[in-house]
Amino acid sequence: MKSTVVEPTTDNLADSIINDKFKRNSDEIRFLKYLKELEGPYTVALDGKWGTGKTFYVKEANLIMNYLWKKNAEDNDSKVCDELPPDIGNQLKNKLDEISQDIIDLKQYGIYYDAWKNDYQSNPLYSLILTIIEQTKMNIHKSNFDFMKSATGILLILSQFLPGPYSEIIGIGKQLVDMYKKARNDDKEADILNSAKNEKKLNSEIQEFFSQLSEALSGSRIVIFIDELDRCNPQFAVRLLEQLKHYLRHENITFVLSVDTMQLQHTIKKFYGEGYDGSLYIDKMVDDKIFLREIRAKYLLEADGHQSDEYYTILINDLARYFGFSLRVTEKFLDRMRKNILPYYVPHHNNLYVSDENYFCLRFFAPILLALNYGDPNGYNDFVNGNGWEILQNLMMSSKDSYKLLRKSVGPFGNETKWFGTTNDEALDKLHLIYMAVFNDSEWPDSITNGLSFSGDLKDFLLKNIQLEK
Repeated sequence: MKSTVVEPTTDNLADSIINDKFKRNSDEIRFLKYLKELEGPYTVALDGKWGTGKTFYVKEANLIMNYLWKKNAEDNDSKVCDELPPDIGNQLKNKLDEISQDIIDLKQYGIYYDAWKNDYQSNPLYSLILTIIEQTKMNIHKSNFDFMKSATGILLILSQFLPGPYSEIIGIGKQLVDMYKKARNDDKEADILNSAKNEKKLNSEIQEFFSQLSEALSGSRIVIFIDELDRCNPQFAVRLLEQLKHYLRHENITFVLSVDTMQLQHTIKKFYGEGYDGSLYIDKMVDDKIFLREIRAKYLLEADGHQSDEYYTILINDLARYFGFSLRVTEKFLDRMRKNILPYYVPHHNNLYVSDENYFCLRFFAPILLALNYGDPNGYNDFVNGNGWEILQNLMMSSKDSYKLLRKSVGPFGNETKWFGTTNDEALDKLHLIYMAVFNDSEWPDSITNGLSFSGDLKDFLLKNIQLEK
């Protein structure tokens, strides 16, 4: 079975922006307007829980930023949408032009750095500088000797002082070394290597590198998105934060750390000890903090073509909100709903007769069981074993639409009044009887619902059809 998580590939980023799948296009533009106003050395924490779509968000911001940079920069022939088929690329360009009217003059260059991908290295600075060069070299003219000299000098320093095989860094250094010699018009590698022994000199080299980088990119401010820092091993994460603070602050550089700050606090405590104040440490390292708005399940459902006011959309959105599902978990939840439950929302699906009682269980209980399976495994076991009435009561109380949903759950062919009466108290009493009959094998009083009958056999039918047998 393939993973159901939508990865932030170029194709998926384009689809997300073109269709505004996560309803975040307006958020992205506000975020870029905020970044546009920043001056001097600046570090921003973009705070969101694990699985809330931070990587998608910063990669979208990076894509939009570099598209606008391309439009505003002179003498540059790079193309942001080259990886996409022509028709998709054109749709993306049209959408970007449409949503970016308020920041059309944005002239900032974005760089994306995956910290977790690089945390096997002993020194974060090396991989960060390498990433910066890799993501800018196509947009800097090869005749720009001042930048080539600075970049190659940094790479030569790093390649000589790295422990172990870092051939990718050394390789780039060798490719640039001829240009470096030509730019300096002499051979002073030894002097540069000796200077690396002095931290003050290394800091000066890095500052010069950033200055030359900004100038080579048409004088643009540079925004470096550092992602997945909260997933890194503690030594790497803390060392990177301290290098940002002591080496990498520059007048034309903004760092955006997309992190779950609560998780990052735990990482810092693992490095310094449990008594250490991780929150205060982060506050000293960043200049500002922005909170990422969570994505509601109904936006994903609407992207699937479901109406915002239909039973299925309201129920799934309520369940995702009640259990606090992240974007990643919501995507998994919806995928299981599509495969195992949604087909049964149509009675007599595939010519298999589904009784009114079965139909109700599939429409009402199945999504709840699936949500419990993802959000509260212990609660799931209690629910299936007949000890989950309190869970169901709490779910009913959590939504203003719960009784409306309960009555709608009987489907287009059921009689709401026959099933659940006319008051909320009466509906809750009937639901209690149904739950106990299905999940606790309690005797069903036939007289209550005019011929309808519920029993433990329905639980077996339910678990089999949604593939949650325990």
